[in-house]
Amino acid sequence: MFIEQDLTTKGGLIGRLQAHRKRAGSQEWEQIWGHPIKNKIVNAGLARMAYLLGSATPASFKYGAIGTGTTAATDTDTALESQILTRVKSTFTTDTTAATGDTSKWVTSFTSDTTSYAVTEYATCETASGTPILNHVVFGAITLNLNDVLEFSYTVQVTEA
Repeated sequence: MFIEQDLTTKGGLIGRLQAHRKRAGSQEWEQIWGHPIKNKIVNAGLARMAYLLGSATPASFKYGAIGTGTTAATDTDTALESQILTRVKSTFTTDTTAATGDTSKWVTSFTSDTTSYAVTEYATCETASGTPILNHVVFGAITLNLNDVLEFSYTVQVTEA
């Protein structure tokens, strides 16, 4: 069982974020979410997606990042407020929501191997460092303790505007 929350729709793109946590030593995934969150598909992400449509050598969004920032996301964000851990390469697939292949999906898992964190933000990123980012999501704290695994599944459905 998981909780899926519809987030902000912008420019014919619908972002959705799901989160699950597996505590150290456990084999069970627990769902995270009981509160509304807002998503920002940031301006740089929209511009990059438009570029990718016609580029002969496109680069794609391949990484996930988490942080501890608490400032509300804005359209002009280019990074997380306070990134923690190293960006992790996401597993990318496409899925069908309303039309065949209309949804992109990134699944990214983070493990804390040195300390505990109160994770409050997530972004899908093009590179292992730097910009651009596709989205910026700020939410209530999710505790990530030593050796816990926190998995985010971020989807973007392309729809008619």
